[in-house]
Amino acid sequence: MSLFFGSGVEQWGTLASALELIPFEPTARYSHGTSFRQLKRALGVRASGEPKYSHWLYGRRNDTEVLVLTYEVGSGSSRTTHTGVIARIDPPLLLGFGARARTFMDGLGPDGALLGDLAVDKQLYLSGFDHSRVKALLSIQEPDSRAIISQMLALAPLEVHVTDSLVLISKQGTNTDPHLVGPLIDRAVWLANAFAARRRTLAATPQELAMHAEWQSFAAAHGFRFDAARMKLEGAVDGSAVEMAIETEARISRTTVTVRFPSSVHVAFTARRTTMPNFLQGLFGQDIKIGDAAFDEMFVVTGRPEEAVREVLGKPELLTMLKEIGVRTTEVQLNHAQLHFSLESVITATPQLLWLAHAAQTTTTALFARAKTLGPYR
Repeated sequence: MSLFFGSGVEQWGTLASALELIPFEPTARYSHGTSFRQLKRALGVRASGEPKYSHWLYGRRNDTEVLVLTYEVGSGSSRTTHTGVIARIDPPLLLGFGARARTFMDGLGPDGALLGDLAVDKQLYLSGFDHSRVKALLSIQEPDSRAIISQMLALAPLEVHVTDSLVLISKQGTNTDPHLVGPLIDRAVWLANAFAARRRTLAATPQELAMHAEWQSFAAAHGFRFDAARMKLEGAVDGSAVEMAIETEARISRTTVTVRFPSSVHVAFTARRTTMPNFLQGLFGQDIKIGDAAFDEMFVVTGRPEEAVREVLGKPELLTMLKEIGVRTTEVQLNHAQLHFSLESVITATPQLLWLAHAAQTTTTALFARAKTLGPYR
């Protein structure tokens, strides 16, 4: 139910228009810990027809990417709906960073990073790969980091989650009032940009410099462009646009590969390894069975429309390639524009990077040819 402008779901569409955001039909549900790049991959296709609270509203605010969405917390009778605004931190922090309000269950133990200000440490739970880097990021000696801390503490009545790549501010209930949601977006955008600015003040570690050198060497040798701040390689393999990047989820680093299709197709799905952590929850408990026992055991598949997903994945040669990628990966996604997969490790060696690029390109060529034959499904 909308808390402000009546109970009609049409107000979700009105909110999108008021904020100049575009509704999308996502292929997964949001849950805490999901990176912004994961969320973008799960956007699905642009929504049409009547508005739905399940639609994600995406766009830009002050040149920062933002999302507005609803999500559920808990289960059964204790389940509650929240409206969240999300702003992208770009470039990402790449520190395994996490910040949220401290709860009584956290205590004040050694698992969290402490800033040395008792009043702040009692209220904020901070985490990261290296606690000294977290302390440097939010140094209480620096005016700009004190401003970040003050803003987060001022938001205490709401739920705030910060990761390497996003700031989430959420309020319980389904909120459709642009006069409430708009200012929350602005506060999330301010925090996202402030965190990105603070990250730029940190000197690169020897490990980071070594990785930069390896990726720069690969880029120079194989015609890729290297973006050190985003730890991202972009180039072409046999005519296909390929991107490889480092992404973090909580305290896990992954190497991700994305290949873009020559043009859009009309199907979107997410295939997740069943043995891996479920950051992106399944869409309404979906698990589309393809009919290949090994593939169905390896992956949980969600997407729309189900018939098209089965058709796209129905070719034996495609299943073979996806299973070969699947044994090495934690996540495979296909949407209307691209194929993506990720590995739970940081890849730096040239032979491995080349294998990733070529495997992605070969599979994408076959998937695109298969999906393109289906035509529009609307």
